[in-house]
Amino acid sequence: MENKSCGVIKRLGYEDDRRGVCALITDKGEQRLQDILETINETLKTSLSNIDIDSALTFFMNFKAASKDE
Repeated sequence: MENKSCGVIKRLGYEDDRRGVCALITDKGEQRLQDILETINETLKTSLSNIDIDSALTFFMNFKAASKDE
């Protein structure tokens, strides 16, 4: 993403260890992330009914409980 100049992350090196790299999200990247999350949430709200959501939550809770027993 950095090389494509889309501006969503900024790469920083470490002064004391040139092998290390830190990637930070930019303000533009944060805004893009928020836009994407908003789209995902709207899609889920319009695609799933409350019954579907409740069924999915029940499934995942049961799956999590069964995984702990193993």
